[in-house]
Amino acid sequence: MAITLRSGVSESINITDEMISTLVATGGYPHPLFQDGWKEIGMRGRPLPGQAVLLLVGGAMERTGKFDHAIALLGIDEVNFRSPVVAGDSIRLEWSEIEFIPWKSEGRELLRMKWRVLNQLDEFHQQPRKWAARRCAAMCYLQLQR
Repeated sequence: MAITLRSGVSESINITDEMISTLVATGGYPHPLFQDGWKEIGMRGRPLPGQAVLLLVGGAMERTGKFDHAIALLGIDEVNFRSPVVAGDSIRLEWSEIEFIPWKSEGRELLRMKWRVLNQLDEFHQQPRKWAARRCAAMCYLQLQR
């Protein structure tokens, strides 16, 4: 049975100044840009660190149910930060499955995906490529093809 490669879009995430403050404080980002330095250089809003954007869209991807049978995230390759995500933005994740690759253990495979983070104006922010190991017996294939 052939596997159907899928794609989709996550729900939107509204980026607030309070959210940025919490993530910057929790992550311990000391750079002035993430404090008030953004005002001095004329940015349109307080920026969210790129790693925090990955955290937020990772959670959005989890909520799609796509990783319900995942065993582990094995890596994120080729992340490019194109433009800042700032307070007031609304971001979403566009994802597509690229390929399934047989894995070392029987009944498991590697799922290779492409992600793109876009804002409310469809401006492109990030493009990480993710690898996740999945337990995929015949039942899992059926669940993937719904």
